[in-house]
Amino acid sequence: MNVYNSDKKNKRFVAIFSDGTETDFGLKNGSTYIDHNDKQKRSNYISRHKANENWDDYKSAGSLSRFILWGEHEDIHKNIDAFKKRFNLN
Repeated sequence: MNVYNSDKKNKRFVAIFSDGTETDFGLKNGSTYIDHNDKQKRSNYISRHKANENWDDYKSAGSLSRFILWGEHEDIHKNIDAFKKRFNLN
């Protein structure tokens, strides 16, 4: 899996998986944990979204957003590495 800037009008990133599947995720102008590093906003995001998202589906926009944009690290590259490890995508 690789992550690039999305060319879709309202999306920030696209994840491209080894089988060719592409998933766009994140709002183009949205502010996430990798931008503001605010732990309270991160906690609020997780609480707000946990009931409606299937975070076990690694190809879903919700899972990508949760673990890459709102992951444990303030650095997107560390979150991508953690995402790959979590879902055995290495």
